[in-house]
Amino acid sequence: MLEDITPILVALGALLSLIAIRVPVGLSLIAVSFVGISYEISLRAAIGSLARIPYDLASNWSFSAIPMFLLMGYVASETGLTSGLFRASRQVLARLPGALACSSVLAS
Repeated sequence: MLEDITPILVALGALLSLIAIRVPVGLSLIAVSFVGISYEISLRAAIGSLARIPYDLASNWSFSAIPMFLLMGYVASETGLTSGLFRASRQVLARLPGALACSSVLAS
């Protein structure tokens, strides 16, 4: 039983040690996974996964929605579109109770 989890404990210890010596978390994860794959499978598989996995993540259509959403919010904020929408919805909903919350929801 202990032999099954020994590589996991070693990898976790190495990861925590790298983070403790202030290596960035992303680089720590890459280094530990690269060494783990090369130990368990082969060096060729580790190099192949190092080349393939970042491309697979970057080319995934689902992950492109997050940067586009952030870009849309930045553009709307910098052009003043959001403040204009908020002012207009605040004037329209001024008579309702909870007008500030309602206008925030409407402007969103």
